[in-house]
Amino acid sequence: MNDQPSQGQASTTQAPPPQASSSGRVYLATLLVIAAAGFVAIWSLGQTWVSGSFDAGFGEQSISVIGNSLYPLSSTAAWVALAAVVAVVATSGVVRRSVGLIISIAGVAVVVGPFSFLLSSEVELATESAKVAAVSASKTSYWILTLVCGIVIFGAGLVVWARGGSWRSLSGNQAGKKVVAPSAWESLDRGEDPTK
Repeated sequence: MNDQPSQGQASTTQAPPPQASSSGRVYLATLLVIAAAGFVAIWSLGQTWVSGSFDAGFGEQSISVIGNSLYPLSSTAAWVALAAVVAVVATSGVVRRSVGLIISIAGVAVVVGPFSFLLSSEVELATESAKVAAVSASKTSYWILTLVCGIVIFGAGLVVWARGGSWRSLSGNQAGKKVVAPSAWESLDRGEDPTK
């Protein structure tokens, strides 16, 4: 006499391969790096890059020049890199790799500002910004932070370009999801033999 089919047969689980797990970690880390570098670059460009003074005729007046006003292109590029994080998540394959190239180009554009700043005279920058002849001026160190962020964005974009095609898309790779086998009663309902 056959035993009654028991309800709830053992379920099977398909574990993701080690390569997929490692790729997922690189994917997440790259997105976090781009987002963090973009935020920091935007913040540092909003800080004072040059501080100085000019003769107003009744005494010296101070000048503060922020990075955004000197290099708006770098600020725009940082925003582009930040927005591209969403594009990386939403795309896949060749399109995602193309987004990686855009991120790298944005990183180069971010770097252009601080690199130009390094080669420029602080007095000239203050004079150009204030539209009056500066008596004295000095550079702050925020440009270094922007420079580093631009380099990081550039490198992370190359990672997306090189490896992004193999990362899973927003629609999802279902590998690793738990697959539950139908119960014996469900098999009987469909006219199948649960003992096979």
